[in-house]
This record gives sequence, structure tokens and C-alpha cells, in this order.
Amino acid sequence: MSATRRTNGTPYRSTSSRSSAQGLKQPPTNPPSSYLPTTATPASLLSPPEILLLLTYPALLLLGSAFSLLDPSARHAPYSATSQSHPPEFAPNYFALKKNVFNLWFVKVGWFWFTVAWAVWVAVGVGMVNQRNSKQPQGRRRVVEIITEEEDVEDEAAKAGGEGIVLTPQRLRSLLRWAAVTAWWMLVTQWCFGPPLIDRGFRLTGGTCELMRDPTARAEMTHVQEFVTAATCKFAGGEWKGGHDISGHVFILVLGSAAVGMEVLGALVASRRR
Repeated sequence: MSATRRTNGTPYRSTSSRSSAQGLKQPPTNPPSSYLPTTATPASLLSPPEILLLLTYPALLLLGSAFSLLDPSARHAPYSATSQSHPPEFAPNYFALKKNVFNLWFVKVGWFWFTVAWAVWVAVGVGMVNQRNSKQPQGRRRVVEIITEEEDVEDEAAKAGGEGIVLTPQRLRSLLRWAAVTAWWMLVTQWCFGPPLIDRGFRLTGGTCELMRDPTARAEMTHVQEFVTAATCKFAGGEWKGGHDISGHVFILVLGSAAVGMEVLGALVASRRR
């Protein structure tokens, strides 16, 4: 029991006793370990949701290959490697036709829909994530937090609400990533300082255009024209023969959906790490 003395009739506790009592009421100097940033999962590594998304694609390819082997109608249906499709009269179902509605209106213009999805995310999704972060209870935020000027801009944009779309650094980075993915898509499927990479790979693996098998037509072409013919073969009425021609549809579907998925999951995972 601490000693108590009177001064002018007023009792008081000793200085050591008061400091001891105050020490019990003061919050701990060091923040709880649950609020501190952890190094167990560095931001440079993929998170479990992102890994799961990437594993979806080989799983779908394996599932499709298994279905083509196990389903009798698909297994016995003729397949043209040249056109990379079933002949219309032998297609096992409607979805195996090249002219089905999904192939015509979604896959063939896949980059348009990919760009629309990305634009919606940049305009709406980024703001929703920022608003969610600004409305989190204080107990869920880190006790030790370094607030940068960039985060201040994003928080103010999130609080602005209906004041329009603000080009925050986060939105700008997202647009730059879209430009990088679009540039890669163009290099692979559209143009790469000449024929795209998909056509270059076809030629390097031994492929050629059916028109090139005509000695007369080939003799009339220069080396440059012969190389470019691989990219313009279908427009000239020829057919791909030999070589390895990857599916441009598979490429655009995987690249587009993976890019959008990684963009959304990356932002959500980063918001949880704040």
C-alpha cells in the first residue's frame, strides 16, 4: 500500500504511486503485432487468389482436351487443322461452329470487350476500392502508417464521390498497364515491325502458304514478299500448311481475361495489405 500524506488537509499519493497508476492507463508504446506490416507475403509475389486465377487456364485446357477425347460426338468429328475448326456439316454441336454468336460477336472482337471491361474498372472499380479503404474502421487499419502524397490524392478522390472521375496515380498506372498489354497483343497477333510474332513463329517452325508451293508464283516473289506472304496468305486465298500455328482466339481470351483479373485482384489484395 502506498504511503499517503496530507498537505493543507488534502490527501495525495506519492509521485511514484501516481506515475505507476498513470502507467497502467497509458496505451502500449509499441503497436500490436497484428497491426504491423508482415513480410511473409511480399507484395512482389503473387497472392493465393492470383495464383488460383492463373492455374484456371491450364485446368480449362486439360478439361477441354479430356472432353474431346471422352465425348463420342467430339471424338469422331472431323477436324481441320488448316482452319482450326470442325467443318460446319460435321460440327458436334453449335458451339463448335466458327460462326456461332459468341465467336462472331465476342471472340473476334475480343480486344474491344477487354478494353471496355478495363475502362469500367478504371472509371468505377478503382473508386469503389478507394471508398472502401476510406470507410474502414480505425481498428482495422495499421497503427503505424506512412501517408504519402499519392495516397492523399486517392483518398480525396474517393471522398469526392459524385464530383466526376479524377485521374489519380492509381488510375494512371492502370491505364499504362492496359497500354503495355495492348502493345503485347499487337506485337503477337497484328504487327511486329512486319509480320506479327504469331506468323513469324509459324514460318520458323516450317510452315508456309499453300501458294508458295507453286514454283512459278514463288519465283516471281522477292525474299521480303515471300516472308510477308505468311501474314497475308488467307487474304490471298491460300491456306496455312505445316508449321505450328497457335490459336489466336485462345491467346486473346487468355491474355485479356488474365490481365483484367490480375488488375482487379491486385487492387483488392493491395487494399487488404494497407
